[in-house]
Amino acid sequence: MAAFSFAYNPFVILPISIRASARDVEDAFQKRVAARPQDEAALGRARRLLLEPDSRLAAEIAWLIDVGPKEAVTLLGAMAGGNQAALLDALNNQPALSKANVAADACGRLKSAAFLRPLAAAHRALDPTALATMINEIHAAIPMTQVSARQVEAALRAITMLHAGSAVEAIAAQVDPAFSFAAATQGPDAAEGAFLEELTSQFHRRFPPLEPQSLEPANDPAEAEDSAAPSEPVAVTGEAMRYPSEVALGAVGGAFADVHAPEHALMGDSGSMASAFMDAQLIFSAHDRFDTYGNSRRVRKVLYVLGASLACVVVLVLVLTKGPPDSDAGNASARAVNYAMAPPPPPPVRHAKKECVMVSGASYCTQ
Repeated sequence: MAAFSFAYNPFVILPISIRASARDVEDAFQKRVAARPQDEAALGRARRLLLEPDSRLAAEIAWLIDVGPKEAVTLLGAMAGGNQAALLDALNNQPALSKANVAADACGRLKSAAFLRPLAAAHRALDPTALATMINEIHAAIPMTQVSARQVEAALRAITMLHAGSAVEAIAAQVDPAFSFAAATQGPDAAEGAFLEELTSQFHRRFPPLEPQSLEPANDPAEAEDSAAPSEPVAVTGEAMRYPSEVALGAVGGAFADVHAPEHALMGDSGSMASAFMDAQLIFSAHDRFDTYGNSRRVRKVLYVLGASLACVVVLVLVLTKGPPDSDAGNASARAVNYAMAPPPPPPVRHAKKECVMVSGASYCTQ
């Protein structure tokens, strides 16, 4: 089963506001294609998903639909930063749906079991009726087709499977998956209801329990030959390839499978995912301009300009403070001394001792 990820959401891929009309979706598509022509196919798919009612509902349920702009920017900034403690702190007192989506994304992306408890607590607090009312208020302002509480319930069942897939990814990454699974499914804060059932089902599919094997030899030779013969592969096609819970979801479940198709994801690594979170913060801004905190491209541009200016200053300083040329001619001129104009050195002063000699009674002395 696929895991939940914001990377597949068309609201992140374009990016665009949750209250975007069909005209807004088209404008966002044209701007994004102009900036990233290599992703035109994926961007066109995101546009189609936001214009179709069932897939639009799936994308809304899988996004931050029940939080305000300030809370959404806080959550997206914590996700972009990659700080697990900051993200856990940001999840406190958040509405149930956004809390569940962020925790599920963190389980699948960070492979951390610390988000299993918040994920289970958020699923216990989900209210389909309140979500249907909220979505219909948004659709009335766009305007778009109204949704029923039954459609929202089907969407929540579909997203429960994706959240359980993310939880299993986090559990499987632990040293002892069985212990992590037991901790997530037991105790006062453990998973309950549909989320517990789906989590248990997917965990046992990922880690099948060991079946006891009989050590007694077969009595019937024919039975032994049948058991030793390799079994023929069974072809499974159509609806039988899907899990029973997926088959029962109908159109909304299919829309979720379409929205979360991994092969169409634009983001493939943590760096690209962080950039996507930063770009997604722009759709919650109350102004038409980009703010520095939420726009990684503006930050990169400022850093590039500062770096280029610093490089120019360094080069200019090196040129102006450069000494004589490092060559033989320069070294010879630096070593040569011109003595033509210099006065001759004074003669050394000699202090001779006076000596006298007596010859025939006369004294002869040196000067």
